[in-house]
Amino acid sequence: MPLLEQFSTPANVQDFPDNPTLQQAMNAAWNGNVNRWVNAALLGDVWDLVNYGPRPAFYNPLTLDTPTSAVSVGIPWSAFPGRISALFPNDSGSWFQWADQGVPKPVTTDLCSGNTIAPIPYPPTGPRGWQDEYCEWSVRRNELGKITQVMFTCENPEYWFTLWQVSPAQVLSLYQQLVSPNVQLQDLCLPGVTDPVTGQPAYNPLNKWNAGTVSTDTAGGAVHLTSSPNTLGAEYDLAAAATMPRSVNGEPVKSAAQLVCCARYGKIGRHSDPTIGQSVNQYVNYNPKLTEVRATLTNPPGLYMQSPDFSAYKTPDGTPASKFWTVVRGRLANPTVSGDIDRILHATFSVPSELGYTVSDITINGKPILWASQIANTFDMALMATVFGNSGVSQTPVSCTVASTNPSPSVSALQDAPTFAAYRALEQNMNELPLSVPILAFPVTPGSTRNNVALLLNTGDAPDGAVFTVPEGDVKIAITGTQDVAGMTVYLVSITTAPNAVLGDRTILAQVPGMASTQQAAIGLLTVVSSLGSGLNNQQRLKPSVLKGRA
Repeated sequence: MPLLEQFSTPANVQDFPDNPTLQQAMNAAWNGNVNRWVNAALLGDVWDLVNYGPRPAFYNPLTLDTPTSAVSVGIPWSAFPGRISALFPNDSGSWFQWADQGVPKPVTTDLCSGNTIAPIPYPPTGPRGWQDEYCEWSVRRNELGKITQVMFTCENPEYWFTLWQVSPAQVLSLYQQLVSPNVQLQDLCLPGVTDPVTGQPAYNPLNKWNAGTVSTDTAGGAVHLTSSPNTLGAEYDLAAAATMPRSVNGEPVKSAAQLVCCARYGKIGRHSDPTIGQSVNQYVNYNPKLTEVRATLTNPPGLYMQSPDFSAYKTPDGTPASKFWTVVRGRLANPTVSGDIDRILHATFSVPSELGYTVSDITINGKPILWASQIANTFDMALMATVFGNSGVSQTPVSCTVASTNPSPSVSALQDAPTFAAYRALEQNMNELPLSVPILAFPVTPGSTRNNVALLLNTGDAPDGAVFTVPEGDVKIAITGTQDVAGMTVYLVSITTAPNAVLGDRTILAQVPGMASTQQAAIGLLTVVSSLGSGLNNQQRLKPSVLKGRA
């Protein structure tokens, strides 16, 4: 089987059906972003953590052939937020309400150790932070408090940031279709911030039409995911980390809970992270049919809703409840493809007004639907992984991931400084975890200098004497100052690109006095493009041999 030519958009969605030029720009931009996440996942965090990378059994299908013998397998998990029941087993009467409205109780238990901890607010924080199974929803009620519609989404935020870079007008059009015709472009913009990369106002992912779990005529909706763990980049890192075999005291670590605690690739208690991690780990390391296994996420990569199980639903007039479930974006499984999964991105559940009853008049297992999470409890999320054997990769089990006692410096983020500060302020105002807003690769053009760029070090501060270099040699980074942002100190840098710089991705190497020396450059933060503006990511990829630091 030849190399994959391009990563497809989630569920192969095409948001510019009448504009081939913009669709081509979107496809190229999305492919570039996914390629960077895969390359970063191949490496893992080798600066701050021990035994968290590299991951030789994970692979990039753009640079390594997928043989015809490869198989794709679905990995499902419940869409209901599992940590609610795991952390509060004695509050089952409140689980559905909390899944809709947030968890009011503090967390006092470390699920990995079982130890009691000092009370902390239930994480993740944010307008829908607790909905952390890669599925979020928003609820519309009538004047009597009965549910009239539930809007479910599993669209990753990175896709919408990419779409905004290509065409803010198309993002607006989709919001108007998905949420309300009343959405205005200014509603979607970060107030007072212009992104110099595109020349357009910066996108606000936590705008009033995509924040929280309550929908009204003037605000609310669930267009894409907002909880900080719910990103595709994080999922790639999880899947890649899960390919590493683990052992404790010479015994293999195999259980879902033990793996997620040992490998630190997610949160115990969730349905998603432990299930995905254990499944990938078993397919790669304990496969009864295959040896020397490699794995990757199946194209088109994504985390998708599955059709609900309506067997326990009962409607007042006997209408099948499945009639009220509408797939708005995405598609159902291909019945001619064995083992295929639904790739639903956006769905609604609502009863036509002419029937004279509401969602809350429907029962599930004999109980009226008072909370949208009762519906979420009847369907799964799923992804697909592709695996093949006889790859030539042989792994030795490693012990659990721990923080390095002698960490080395690495660049964590690179973004226009005003934009970076504005997003950090947004996160604080919305009570989101730090750096929950995705940051795409920073674009530069040949023969240009970009000034006032924020560079975040993995330490969160800006020690004197730091040096940042681009190993590929045709881009220079110079420190011009520092700035305090939301409890962190970032470097302000200028980035100068040579006139003859080849289009494609670059790596960044950090050297900081007093920290361990490293020759491992950070991947996926910087890219050279032909021009800026909407549809900017029209770059070609560098050959794999040029991408230094890749595992």
